[in-house]
Amino acid sequence: MTDNSLGRLIDMLDDPVSYQEAVEDIIELLASNEDTTREEAAKTLLQLDERLFVPLVDALYHPNSTVQGAAADLLGELQDERARDALKVISQTDDSHWVRSRAKLALDRLPADEDEKEASRSAQHSAHS
Repeated sequence: MTDNSLGRLIDMLDDPVSYQEAVEDIIELLASNEDTTREEAAKTLLQLDERLFVPLVDALYHPNSTVQGAAADLLGELQDERARDALKVISQTDDSHWVRSRAKLALDRLPADEDEKEASRSAQHSAHS
């Protein structure tokens, strides 16, 4: 796809009927051979609203590992706590070491969940005892 195609997809985002199709096609651009296209697709996705979350989580299970890794990166950048469970699964089970590492990095960018906060408090308390 060319930059012109990305522009067309961005225009489609304004139409509620074609929004989902446009998001899915932009997610596909995350696997482009062109660095500029991948970067522009990622920037475009990060500017979208709440409706982006589910397609990005779905993209963690995409057959293309480049799309999976990019989706993990974007979810980490969004810092949306709802991505934690899916990212944990991918970080432990995906066939690709690279995808697992991207999911782990994304998890590190998420705010600490309550279990992690409690573990941290316990560790600090033990260190001071």
